[in-house]
Amino acid sequence: MVLAVLLPMVDRSVADHAVVRAGDRLDLGAGLTLAPPEGWRLVKGVTLGTPTIAPVPGKGKAVVTDGTVTAALQVGPYRGDAWQLLDQVNADEEHTTDPPGFRAAGDRVHVTATGEVSGVRETYRATSGAGVLASYALSDGRGLTILVSATDDGQLTTRTDQIQRMLSSVALTTEGDQS
Repeated sequence: MVLAVLLPMVDRSVADHAVVRAGDRLDLGAGLTLAPPEGWRLVKGVTLGTPTIAPVPGKGKAVVTDGTVTAALQVGPYRGDAWQLLDQVNADEEHTTDPPGFRAAGDRVHVTATGEVSGVRETYRATSGAGVLASYALSDGRGLTILVSATDDGQLTTRTDQIQRMLSSVALTTEGDQS
């Protein structure tokens, strides 16, 4: 019964929710959310309101893509500011071979998101392409990094507005805000 009926029903429901719809917000845990671009596919993560079985593995991670541009999100404990977190991520990326040739390319720019959340972003270049790297230091002792990657600048340029709206949509609510 489970194999014949329940699993196919679950598979069909997951496929229906794989495409981001207007108003969807990723649930990154403990009140942290983000609105991915409409029409992109949710590769990893859950949206608010999606029924899940607790605990949800990987809740602090998410990946969305439109097929040519991908955004990978990571949340973890962090004490410091958004600039320091971006410095740390840059140092980590520069000392790895994946992606090879990673280097910041351009000035850092503040990102004003929802409520009291703010971050910083910069563009980067790698031998495998180009992208945007953003970081946010949250008031609850967590940090969020978003790595947007594409194989060329043209793909990023055509999606600049979508990427900026996504970066500006980061929000952190407390229990009192959720009532």
